Amino acid sequence: MAKLAESPARNGREIELQLALGATLFSAEGFASARAAAAYARARDLAEQQGNSRQQFMTVYGLWQLANGGGKIHDCRRLSTQLQKLTNDEDELRLQAHHSGWATCLFAGERAAALEHSAAGRRLYDVNRHYHHRQIYGGHDPGMCAHYLGAHALWTLGCPDRAMALGKEALAMGERMAHPFS
Repeated sequence: MAKLAESPARNGREIELQLALGATLFSAEGFASARAAAAYARARDLAEQQGNSRQQFMTVYGLWQLANGGGKIHDCRRLSTQLQKLTNDEDELRLQAHHSGWATCLFAGERAAALEHSAAGRRLYDVNRHYHHRQIYGGHDPGMCAHYLGAHALWTLGCPDRAMALGKEALAMGERMAHPFS
């Protein structure tokens, strides 16, 4: 029996389904979920065939989250670099590329680079425009994360006063948004 060629529309729907499945599995099983890894790998393969850069970005971001959840810093760096290239200068995607950058750099011990990425993220972030990111990218608010991890970077760079001020901003944001995972 001959295999029917899959239509671009069907592939696009499957990519969206795999992305949703991966995100759901992160919530249910955590960021090291093998089933989420399979969903994001399948979505990446389909997105590369389709050539849709936004979907490619989303699949790479999911793979970055897996690497980050598994403590695979070398993979995180490679995937974060790939995310930087896939943004097409879209602020929404640039914000999340920096999100991967500040976490990757901080966890790799590169505090100054983490601070630069978090500062860029704070400049790009707008709570009204990016409110939905907490549902799409990792289950937490990127603005609050930029403040919180930026405070960590400042503290470890020997700037406790600036770190405390940024940390207080993060806490105030968290109280305003009332989003438990953030």
